Amino acid sequence: MITTPDPLSQSALRAATEECLVAATIATEVPPNPTGAFTAEMIPLAIRAVAEVMDNRTRAPQFAKTALGVVLQPKQFSGVMRGITAAALGHRDIWLDAVSGAWKPDHVARCLAEWRRLARNPEPRLAPGALFYYSPSGMIPKGRVPDWVANLTPVPLVGVSEEFFRFFR
Repeated sequence: MITTPDPLSQSALRAATEECLVAATIATEVPPNPTGAFTAEMIPLAIRAVAEVMDNRTRAPQFAKTALGVVLQPKQFSGVMRGITAAALGHRDIWLDAVSGAWKPDHVARCLAEWRRLARNPEPRLAPGALFYYSPSGMIPKGRVPDWVANLTPVPLVGVSEEFFRFFR
């Protein structure tokens, strides 16, 4: 006997899939391990702030209305962008690996837990109103400032070096 799936199960599956893709994106945006001056103490703060940007974007008119839509908007998150480029060039796609559980599953789980915590308790905000960020250490050349920040207002993030993340509204 073939049964049709319960609509609530479909909804729950859709929500879980969206959360997984968002968590993978956060995980590939924020380094999973301390690197140089990017300390272990900065990692959870950066995870929360990146999650806040995604959440803030769902409420802003110029972005998609869902977290999945925000994550998949073209040219927004380097993990998603590099993944597409990497796959085309025959390189490892860490975003896809993160989605499938093959890359840093503990880090992805940590990002998922933070995304869920943000959904339950959105206040206080570490990066209030932030809609954009970039990582100077990840720019090519390193330290380059993207042109798109020129007319934006910086949002200071206490506890995370601006060498690694800069947030804007």
